[in-house]
Amino acid sequence: MREHGGTHPGSPRSRRASAALAYARNGVPVLPLYEIRADGGCACDRPECDRPGKHPRLPKGVHDASADLGRVAQWWRWWPDANVGAATGHLFDVWDIDLPAASACDLLADYLGDLAASWPSTRTGSGGTHVFVYPTGHGNRAKFLPGCDWRGRGGYVVLPPSGHSSGDPYEWLAVPLVSPVADPGTRVAFPPAPVGLREALQPRPLRATPARAWHANQTRPYAEAALRAECDALAAMSADSGRNNRLNRAAFNLGQLVAVGHLGYDDAAEALAAAAAACGLGPREAARTIGSGLTAGQLNPRTARRSA
Repeated sequence: MREHGGTHPGSPRSRRASAALAYARNGVPVLPLYEIRADGGCACDRPECDRPGKHPRLPKGVHDASADLGRVAQWWRWWPDANVGAATGHLFDVWDIDLPAASACDLLADYLGDLAASWPSTRTGSGGTHVFVYPTGHGNRAKFLPGCDWRGRGGYVVLPPSGHSSGDPYEWLAVPLVSPVADPGTRVAFPPAPVGLREALQPRPLRATPARAWHANQTRPYAEAALRAECDALAAMSADSGRNNRLNRAAFNLGQLVAVGHLGYDDAAEALAAAAAACGLGPREAARTIGSGLTAGQLNPRTARRSA
């Protein structure tokens, strides 16, 4: 049943404001997100919105996230129905599992073993699972495992009790250590990611076509540096700052390296998708831009500098 706004104690409006302040008291940098309207649409009122209830209300998005209680209280006075977002890479990273319940349980058992049932985690509004771990130092990674994304440096997630377009709220499944029931001021020590999960997060070796393999091996450091530079610059961009044009230019530049075998197409596409998500671009819009930019770049191949 869909949530409706209200001001009485226990209403979605009251719970979200209280939760945002509780998270901030525990040191979690939070940010207000557009909420879901009663009809299931996004409060941003953009017909083309493909991230209802998930994108920031703040001009700089996740880069404006804060644990300052006065600032957080002011945000929820301005937008009392706002969903609650939290910047990742500070107190925690998040393993985002978008798989059916049975498959998610099997995956959690494989990587977390007997600790899976008690690991800090939430159920997302779409039925997925967010698993909270101590920061790994990694940035965002798209599809690092089948059906799994990683939210680290420069990323953010939606926290309970935020609403979802499905009508189901985000809920804590286990160990709500940073929920409103936690003691104010408690800094939570999240468990570290198991070795197997950290290994899965390591970037895959860049792939080159067989005909260009020797050439790519000679220039790989340059290609990797170009990939990091383009994605870091994109991820740091704020809203209304030409993000989509910057994504297109980055995809074109990297497509030039893909064309000559210096960089794998999938590696470039996945890294660009993660950077696009970090700066707030919707996945469908980003996918179209990445595809067209990489294709255009491949039609204009560029040779890497051997001296780089």
